[in-house]
Formats: sequence, structure tokens, C-alpha cells
Amino acid sequence: MHNDYLFFETSKKENHDKLKININKDKHICFNSKSKEIGFREIKRIRNFLNKVFSNNIYSKFPIDVNLGHIVFEDKLSIVLLETICYYFIREYNCSLRVTYCCSSNILTEGIKYSPLQMLCVSNKQNNDEYKKKSSWDIKGEHFRRLLRASDNENKMLTSNIMQDIDSFLKYFSIMKDHRDSISEVVAELIDNALEHTNSDCLIDLDVTHDYIKGNDKTIQTDETYRGINIVIINFSQRLIGEQLKQKISKNKELPHRYKLIINAYKNHSKYWNDNYCEDDFFIVSSFQHKISGRDDPSVTGGTGLTKLLKNIEEKSEAYNCYVLSGSRVFYFDHNFINYDIDNWIGFNQQNDYINYPPDSECLYNSDLFFPGTAYNLNFVIKREG
Repeated sequence: MHNDYLFFETSKKENHDKLKININKDKHICFNSKSKEIGFREIKRIRNFLNKVFSNNIYSKFPIDVNLGHIVFEDKLSIVLLETICYYFIREYNCSLRVTYCCSSNILTEGIKYSPLQMLCVSNKQNNDEYKKKSSWDIKGEHFRRLLRASDNENKMLTSNIMQDIDSFLKYFSIMKDHRDSISEVVAELIDNALEHTNSDCLIDLDVTHDYIKGNDKTIQTDETYRGINIVIINFSQRLIGEQLKQKISKNKELPHRYKLIINAYKNHSKYWNDNYCEDDFFIVSSFQHKISGRDDPSVTGGTGLTKLLKNIEEKSEAYNCYVLSGSRVFYFDHNFINYDIDNWIGFNQQNDYINYPPDSECLYNSDLFFPGTAYNLNFVIKREG
């Protein structure tokens, strides 16, 4: 992917002294995970370890074994990030890389069954080309994966074509039409934002799970089945969410009225700056407001309906886990806080007041992993039609 090197340049600035490189009796370099859950923290350790190996010409010639043991992935994004790390080192060094694991999955992480990581369970360089192909394109069974290039954005029909492809894919699994419409619109909008605003490639990975019956609750009819729809959309970029909007407001004095209200909100929010909420967080929250855009033209107003679409899907879902990772911050989309006021502002807080109050503390978190660009993790558990 274009700009994916940024993810690894970040690692080079960190202290790797605690990461020891061991060579076993078979002359393989080994990384042995001690974590039972693979999330951002362990993804970071794996990336930093491989960076340290390949920064030394002596070590880079040895086969590498990444042994995860008996694990569960925290979510779909963790799976895709590990795939991306392996892809990068295979592409750059054509290395012999083996990744072994015994993985338990659930309705949110069943996508591991379709992961190209399965091709790395044996140490064989001959699998490298196939791994790279499957990492970029895999539309088969319950799995939809495409790598869209920045140059693809020249196709004016790209967004509508993607929407149609996703809709057709979901229809095959008896997903209700209103869910299909909302999900395909969300995916298309995020892809359009990535390709146009950051001028970088965009990877979409979507899987649909097999049927699940809800727990053992006797009040639930046993003929009601549910399926997980799990989506990851990532792009690597030096631009983080909110940065363009911040620059736009600071550089332009002549702005439409709606942007002037953001300046007013900024003054009110600045009273709440602390270790858990800062200026950059304010501009993340502001980027998801109605008719707000970070584009350079001061007269341009956005029209993102992302939050409204997510609220619509989440409210109809049995369960969900939706967030975006950008830089070192995670912003959660909780439909309980996605409510428009009379002027179409979203407070992301109990007061439903964007202008005067900061977002709820449950919406923003620090990430153990710095991600250059944007990475969306969208999990929905939806009742199956018919």
C-alpha cells in the first residue's frame, strides 16, 4: 500500500532495547508471544521486533518464526494490521516468514478463517507471491477484500460501483435491504474520503460470519439467527483526522458561518483541556460534524453522513463495535451519543451539546499503537432476513 512505510518509520523512533533477538537450534529467529489476546499492544511488539531484525543485515538473512500460541484477536482491525506487517516485510525483503497460532474466534473475529496469514503457517518463500496477491484481492465465499489505488479515484463511477459490489455481496447472505444500503454507503463514503482527501491507497476487508443463535435466553426465539458483518478500512497517510480542519480554520479568516461556530466551540472546549482531552481531539470530533470539511477551499462545506449512517446501523444491530484509529487516538462511535440537535451538531456527549461541552470520556482513548493515517473497525451483529 502507498505510504505504508510510515507505519514502520514510526517504529524506528522507539526504544527497542528490551526486544531480544534469539536464534534457535534450527537457525531460525524466533518471536514468542506471551499474550493471550492480540491487540494493538502486541501488534506493536511484533512490528518493532521485525523492524529490529531487518535493520541488521546479519539477522535479515535468517528465517523468522512468529509464534503466537493459543490466542484470540481483540477485533478484526488487529488481524488486518498483523497481515499488513507481514505483507510489508515480505514485499521489502522477500523473507522467509512463518506465523503460527491456534486461534479461537467469535462473531466479531471470525474473519481470521479467511486471512492470508494462514499461508504463512509454513516457512516457504514460494508462498510469498500468493500471500501478496491474496492480501490485495480476495473475493471468495464470505470474504470481500480489495485494495484500491489512489489512481483509481480518476474513475468517476468508482464509489457507485463499490456500493453496488458491497450490496450484491451482502444480499447473497440474506442481509436485509436497509442494512445493505447503509453499510454499502458507509463503505463507499470512507473509501471516497481516503482516496480524495489523503491521495493514498485504501484497503477494504469485509467478512460475513456463519449463523449464530443468540445465547441461551429462553425469551429469544430459536429460529432467529444473527450474522456478524465485520469491516476494516485503512489507509496510510501523514494526514491524521482533524489536521486539515485545524489548518483550514487557523489559516482562513473568511469562513462560512458554520465554521465560525466551530471557532466558538473551540473557545468553550479549551476550558476542558486535560490529559484525556486535548486540542487535537477537538478537531477529531469536529471533523465528524454535519457540513464540515477540511478541504483547502474555505467555501467548501462537507456533507458527511457517516455518523448518521452508523447510528442507523448500530440501533438495528444486536451488538456493535465501531471506532476509528488515527495517530495515537481511538474515537468510538456509540449511537447513544450520536444525536443531532436542532442545528445539526452532534455533541457526542450526554448533554447533546457540541458547542459548549466536550465529548463523553467513553468516546476517546489513547492507543498503544501509533497509526499514521486512518483505520476504521466496524463490527455489526445483525438479524438475518428470512
